[in-house]
Amino acid sequence: MIGKAINTLLALMSILLAIRSLENSSLSLLIPTSYLYVLLIFPFLSLATNRNPFNFGLFAILAILLSTKYLPTQSFLGLLNVLKYAGYGKLAESLRYLFTPQRGMELPLVVTAFSISQVVWVLDKKERLFKERGIDFNVLPSVAIAFALGFVSLVTYYNLNFGVSSDRLIIGLVGVCLIVLALALDSRRGGS
Repeated sequence: MIGKAINTLLALMSILLAIRSLENSSLSLLIPTSYLYVLLIFPFLSLATNRNPFNFGLFAILAILLSTKYLPTQSFLGLLNVLKYAGYGKLAESLRYLFTPQRGMELPLVVTAFSISQVVWVLDKKERLFKERGIDFNVLPSVAIAFALGFVSLVTYYNLNFGVSSDRLIIGLVGVCLIVLALALDSRRGGS
């Protein structure tokens, strides 16, 4: 039961963070952000159907919406150059103006919230399964481990007061490895 509440809060927080981020982006010229408030219904619909409130479909929508802030990469600019040389120069310039590069940490926060929600959902299912079999299992220590590892991965991602400027891909892989390690340690604790 606690897993559903935590996942609902994580989903609502991620949706509001994405909407708030997109209000200041150039994507709001195409899609009015007031339409995105409909996304707040999805966690409650998932709860009504006894599914994970922060499911992959919702995560994919949020990731696609937030990735438009990071779209102007070298590949994207190369495609715009192809459009320009193909005779669609005005379209290429419009797209370049529309998708200006912006900085922000909303996408890593949503990815971390989704990862934590998946861990919490699996642990909640495990707790129900153990209780049905008569085994005493408390999910709260595992949830605390998941949140702690999520926080550690975010802090290392932000490089706050560490003086370390490492590649973000490596830091992301470290965060994923920490989450997998937490799951492995938790499965040993729950299995014994």
